[in-house]
Amino acid sequence: MNILGALLAIALGAALAFNWVGALVVAVRTPQEQWRAAKRSKGGTIVLILLFGFFAGIYFWVRVRPALRAAQSGPPTEAQLRAIAAQQALGH
Repeated sequence: MNILGALLAIALGAALAFNWVGALVVAVRTPQEQWRAAKRSKGGTIVLILLFGFFAGIYFWVRVRPALRAAQSGPPTEAQLRAIAAQQALGH
């Protein structure tokens, strides 16, 4: 393997590890109340990340984290509701 291939392998390995560790840290540090508000299982998600690593990390960032962030911000404001209704009216 040449030097470029080795550097690419190291970069890919670092990205996979960062995804896994980052998802695990965020999941552990998120308060239980936020998990309840998002109707997600904190313990189940942490076990999933530990068992399935990179793939569970992607699932966490794409599906779980947005739900947790939405739960953190609370109910939508009137302006947000109007914007959502406008988007639905346009078919988006």
